[in-house]
Amino acid sequence: MIKQTLSTNLKISQNLVMTPQLQQSIKILQLSRLELIKTIREEIEINPVIEDERYSNEESVDDIMDMDNEGVTLNNAGMDKKAIDEMDWSNYFENIAYASYNKVAANYSEESPDFEKFISKKQSIEEYLLWQFQMTEHSEKEFAIAENIIYNIDNDGFFVADVQNIAQELLCSVEDVERIRKRINFLDPIGIAAKSVEESILLQMEFANCKDSIAADIIRNNIKLLENKNIKALAKYYNISEGEVLDSIKVIHSFEPKPARNYKTDIVQTIVPDVYVYRSGDDYTIVLNDDGIPKFRLNDEYIAMLQRERKDDVRKFLQDKVNSAKWLLRSIDMREKTIYKVVETLIKFQRGFFDNGLPFLRPLVLKDVAEILDIHESTVSRTTNNKYISTPHGIFELKYFFSTGINSINGNNDFSTKVVMEKIKAILQKEQNGKPYSDDKISEILDKEHNVKLARRTVAKYRMQLNILPSSKRKKL
Repeated sequence: MIKQTLSTNLKISQNLVMTPQLQQSIKILQLSRLELIKTIREEIEINPVIEDERYSNEESVDDIMDMDNEGVTLNNAGMDKKAIDEMDWSNYFENIAYASYNKVAANYSEESPDFEKFISKKQSIEEYLLWQFQMTEHSEKEFAIAENIIYNIDNDGFFVADVQNIAQELLCSVEDVERIRKRINFLDPIGIAAKSVEESILLQMEFANCKDSIAADIIRNNIKLLENKNIKALAKYYNISEGEVLDSIKVIHSFEPKPARNYKTDIVQTIVPDVYVYRSGDDYTIVLNDDGIPKFRLNDEYIAMLQRERKDDVRKFLQDKVNSAKWLLRSIDMREKTIYKVVETLIKFQRGFFDNGLPFLRPLVLKDVAEILDIHESTVSRTTNNKYISTPHGIFELKYFFSTGINSINGNNDFSTKVVMEKIKAILQKEQNGKPYSDDKISEILDKEHNVKLARRTVAKYRMQLNILPSSKRKKL
C-alpha cells in the first residue's frame, strides 16, 4: 500500500510577464501612421481625462465679457460689474443662438442646391452591370440570380462562385443560373462573368462574328502552343504560313483578356512618410513627421477632481483613466524615439545608398541594427513594419533597407539582393525582341559584367519575383 503525504517545497524561477502597459507599448510601436491616428482619436473619445489640444485653449469668461460685438463691449455699453454678475447668461446665449439661426434661416431658400448632389464617385462594375440588366426584360427571380452572379465577379471581371451553390441558395436550377450568366456575358463589357480568360475572349469573338476563325480555334484547342509562342507548330497544325498564324495572333491580341480592367474603382492611396531625411552639408537631418497626428493632454479639471475626490470608486475610475493616458503618452514617445534611433542607424549602415542611390545599397539584416541599439530583433522588425521614409532618392518602406547579401567573385558579401534584382531587370531591358535571354545567359552576364556569381535557379527565382516571364514566353512576335 502506497503511503500518501503532504509536503511543501520552495522553488525559485524567473518568468517574463507581459504587463498591459508593455503590451500597449509594443502595439503602439508596430502601428502604421493611420492606425496610430485612429488609436489616439479613439482614446480621446473614450477617456474623459484626455482633451484634444485643438479645443483646449478656451477663452476665459473675462475675455468673453470684454470681447467686441460690432464695436460695442459689455463694459462700454453702460453695464456695471454688478449688473453683469446678475444677468441670466444662459438665457442670453440661448437668445443669441436663436437669433443667429433665424438669420441663417431667413437667407435659406428651398430652391437652394443640395451640395451633396455635387459629390461624384465613379460607378462600380457591379452597379453598371445591374443597371444594364434592369434595362432588359426580366422576372424578379431572374434579377435575383443576376444580382448574385454580378456580386461574385472578381476585380478582373471573372465569375468566381460555384453555380450549384447559387442554385441551392436561390432554390432554382443550375440551368437557370447558367442561362442568366450567359445573358450577363453579353452585357457591356462583352465577356464579363466568364469563368476563364479563354471563355471571355471566345465570347468577345462570338460577338464580333469571328467565332469560327482560326484565331478562335487556337484559343479553344491550342492555347498551350500560343502561350509558348510556338509559331511553327501552329502553322503546321493549321496547314497555313507563319505569317497567317501571326495575323491570327494579332486578332487574338485585339480582344481584352480582363474584361473589367477599365472599370476598376480602386482609389490610389498616397503614402505619407513617417520620417523625412534631408541632406544637410555632408550629413543628414532626420525629421519625424507628426503632421496630422492628434495632440492631446490631461484635462486640468479632472486632475483637480482626482485630488479632491473622496469616493473610492470614483477615485479608482479617474486614476485608471489618468494612468491609461500617461501610458499612451509614454508609448507614443517611446515609438518616436525608437523610430528615430533605427533611422539614424540605417543612415550609418546605408550611407552609400543615401549618398549615391540604389546601386550602393548594402546587405543588412535586423540583427545588425538590433546589436548596435542593444534591442531585440523583433523590436527592429516592429519599428520598420508599415513605416515609410522620404529620402533624397524617393520614398521607401523602412523594411526596404534590409536584405540578404550575395557574394561577389572574390568572395566578399558585396551585393544586396535588391541591387542584384535591379541588375537583372536592367539586363533584360537590353535584350533583343526576337532573342530573349535565358536564365543561364543572365547568370553568365552577371558573372562577366557585374562580378556577381549567381546560379541559374537563383536567377529564375529573382526573375519571378520581378514578375518577368521566362524567355520562351518573352518572344515578341
